[in-house]
Amino acid sequence: MSKLTLTPEQRQKLQAWLTEAGELYVDWYRPHSAGPSDHYFFDSVADLETHLAHEKWPELVVTIFRRLQFPIRGIADEALLARALQELPDHKELVIKNLAERYPSQCHCWAGSGNSHAELRNDFKDILGEHVGIGLDPEEIYEGIWDTRRAYWSAHEDIMILEKKRPPSLFERISNGFAQQPGVADPLIIEKLVMLLNLPPDSTILDICPSTDKYSLALADRAYEMIAVVGSHDFTSCETTPHKRVRIIHGEAGNLPLPTNSAAAAIIILASHRLHDYPAAFRDICRVIGRGPIIMLMFDHRHFEKYWLTDYFPDFGLPYSDTASLSQVIDEFKRLTQRNVTALDFPLPLDLLDKFGATRLTHPEDYLNPAILDSISDFAWKDEAKVAHGLKRLQDDLQSGQWDAKYGSLRTQPSYDVGYRFLVIN
Repeated sequence: MSKLTLTPEQRQKLQAWLTEAGELYVDWYRPHSAGPSDHYFFDSVADLETHLAHEKWPELVVTIFRRLQFPIRGIADEALLARALQELPDHKELVIKNLAERYPSQCHCWAGSGNSHAELRNDFKDILGEHVGIGLDPEEIYEGIWDTRRAYWSAHEDIMILEKKRPPSLFERISNGFAQQPGVADPLIIEKLVMLLNLPPDSTILDICPSTDKYSLALADRAYEMIAVVGSHDFTSCETTPHKRVRIIHGEAGNLPLPTNSAAAAIIILASHRLHDYPAAFRDICRVIGRGPIIMLMFDHRHFEKYWLTDYFPDFGLPYSDTASLSQVIDEFKRLTQRNVTALDFPLPLDLLDKFGATRLTHPEDYLNPAILDSISDFAWKDEAKVAHGLKRLQDDLQSGQWDAKYGSLRTQPSYDVGYRFLVIN
């Protein structure tokens, strides 16, 4: 896999920027990783090059800022707050960074980040005594060069962008002409959500980290007011197919740009792997929805041994092996919220319309369709030779009847359980 490296000219320019600002603030984005950007303060160009050399994700967009970001700096006290309120405009996106976090650690926003002086003043007490930097969000400073559609920065004299694009995958090359085949919001899941939410019409519901907007739209059609919270680098079809009851906001669970007690409930549909910091995400969701319910549809990756695809692709599910298990999520919710948590089995019916993950278990031929395979995130970054080998074995077993001899009963049973669960937190 090719590495992203600096040219001599880039290295020289960054060294000059480092001398000028004393540090390099860097936005580190991995496209198609289903996660937000990482952010770092680098104190040397050599450290930046080391991090580039160690990066394993096949796509990368690294944005380096010339100017000193979050320039109001010091130990968080009343004097620093007063200076921030005096120098920073109201009703703009304000960010507080933990300056103690230097590379190799990521730098995180403190809870005081918000979009008004009132929010800054209200939350500042939580960071008293910490070494912080306060300033405008870079999107405010460089207004007009944040490319929402591409989800990263455009060229600017004070910004350097390093980009590594992955080569077209095997399936992108051979699937020319295939239409995308996303699933649709399944009526069974919609009815389950409505029943578990148990809220009156016009209630406001958060849809946390959705990969598509289909369940926001479906619940909006049931007269709920939906707020889809998508990562700053995500793009959903709702932005091109608007609904009067669906609002798209960009933010991360853990730092939601929403007032306290401003929603009645939250749903998290097959997006638990996008919650990179579970405690922070759970606390912030509860802040916004108060004592309202949280409904999660998730799968427990420990059940992957039941999935016949592992016979052909032994490392299927490996990307999720380090995400929180079902029992860990339940324990974390109980610990943080002191709420009741109920896990409800969700066996997948044969006629489920939403074609996620394991829903094609009973139609093995579907995995030979390049367009379908490309829509399954677990295959997006696998070694092409291993994928091709597994597909050839699957095709041979289907043609010989060996697959049906071993797994054919799946085609006729009414449903099958491979670890999908509804979690109800209330």
